[in-house]
Amino acid sequence: LGGDDHEWATGPARVMRISFLFLILISTTTYTANLAAFFLMPDFTFHGPKTMADLNHARVCFGSRQWGGLAEPFAQEVTYPPDEFAMGKSIEQLQEYCKDQVVSGSVDA
Repeated sequence: LGGDDHEWATGPARVMRISFLFLILISTTTYTANLAAFFLMPDFTFHGPKTMADLNHARVCFGSRQWGGLAEPFAQEVTYPPDEFAMGKSIEQLQEYCKDQVVSGSVDA
């Protein structure tokens, strides 16, 4: 607590010291923020197949028929929202439909 033993007399030395102290400040606050984020991480439940082998035997819901064909080689069955439901809906509403189907157990992913 007695202070520095080194005198920072020149301008470049003072700039270097301030820069070094700023680096220490940034490093300390980054570590503290990451530690707090780690301890405050919410728990979540993962619904759906855990491996590719499980996906091969799974029923998959896609909100759009346009992209559903991409999943056909990897899933046993691909389902879509009913056409009367899908007309005029946003992609978020179609994703919500598929999420509800996963949570209810109607589809696996």
